[in-house]
Amino acid sequence: MTNKELRKMGRSELLQILILQMEENEALRRKLEAATEELESRQLAVGNAGSLAEAALQINGVFAAAEAAAEQYLDNVRTSSLSAPSTVMAVASEGARQRHKTQEECRRMREECRTECENMRASCMRECENMRASCMRECEQMRAQAKADGEKMLAHFKEESRKIYESAAAAYKAAKQGSAPSESN
Repeated sequence: MTNKELRKMGRSELLQILILQMEENEALRRKLEAATEELESRQLAVGNAGSLAEAALQINGVFAAAEAAAEQYLDNVRTSSLSAPSTVMAVASEGARQRHKTQEECRRMREECRTECENMRASCMRECENMRASCMRECEQMRAQAKADGEKMLAHFKEESRKIYESAAAAYKAAKQGSAPSESN
């Protein structure tokens, strides 16, 4: 609708167009609020994500939905601008403001996600380092115990070998003495 056509319209027709634009604007605002609520619910889901990969995938979906909602809002504003130029500027301004707000919220969420991921990574690194240190201590204890057990067994075998040697030497000596008189006869 052109400016000339708008000027020819009566007050009641202009009010009716304005009311229709306001209703459309309100419907778009409700859609945006619904998208914002969904964004917040997804933010909670990201907070509960068990791994960095899951969080990244969920965040990408949130950003895509927010971008789609903002684009749809702007498309609706552009479409309605053809029918009512005077209200279009206000709606376009509101759409741009909402888009900017959504982009800022997305930027903030990205930063929070990045910070949370870094914190999780640091926590995992500390936990891995603690586990490695614990494993090293346990291995050292096991090695020391194995060495002590080996030394104990070696001492035992040496003692047993000594006893067997002495017993064999005594038996040999006794056998030699027992066979010596029979050789002299």
